[in-house]
Amino acid sequence: TKTTFTTLINSMFPVISSYASNQEYNWSLSNVRYIFVGAEPVTEKASTDFLLAMEKYGLNKNCLKPGYGLSETMSAATVLGPECSISMLTIDDTNMNIGNKISIISHMQKHAHTYVSVGTCLKCVQISITDEQGKSLSPGYIGIIKIKGDTVSCGYYGIETLIKDKNGWFDTGDIGFLDNNHLYI
Repeated sequence: TKTTFTTLINSMFPVISSYASNQEYNWSLSNVRYIFVGAEPVTEKASTDFLLAMEKYGLNKNCLKPGYGLSETMSAATVLGPECSISMLTIDDTNMNIGNKISIISHMQKHAHTYVSVGTCLKCVQISITDEQGKSLSPGYIGIIKIKGDTVSCGYYGIETLIKDKNGWFDTGDIGFLDNNHLYI
C-alpha cells in the first residue's frame, strides 16, 4: 500500500526540500492526496519551495491542506478543503492593528507580507473576528479570533469551565482576519 495522506509542520518543509534538492531519491509521491499542515504558522516560502522540490517525485501541487486549531478546540477548527489549492494573500503589514482593514498589495511592494490561508471552518464550529471590546468585525478586518461550537472544550483539568464570553465564544488569543471565508493568521 502507498501513503495517501500525512501530516507535517511548516518547519519540516525546508528540511525535506533540502534533502530532495541535494540528492536523488526513488520516491513516488503521486498517491499522496493530502498533507495536513498545522501546529505553527505556514509560510509562503517554505510551502512553495516544498511543492517545487517535490514536483519531480509526482507530488500533486494541490495536496497541501493548512489548518488551524487549538487544544481547546479538540484539534482542528479550520482546514483547507479537498477541492482547494493553497491560498495566499499579500497585504501591507504596516497597519496590522486590531480593527484595521487589510490592504491587499503586490508581493513586490515595500512592506508586503504574504499570509497562507489556514482554510475554512469545519461544519461543527464558527469563527468570529472581533475587536478588543468583542464587537464582531467584517471580513477583511484584523481582529481577535474567537471560536464557538461543539468541539470547543467545556474546561480544563482542575478548572471546571473554559473562559468564554456571554455568547459562548472562546477567545483564542490569536489575531487574524477572514477573506472569502478563509482564515488568515
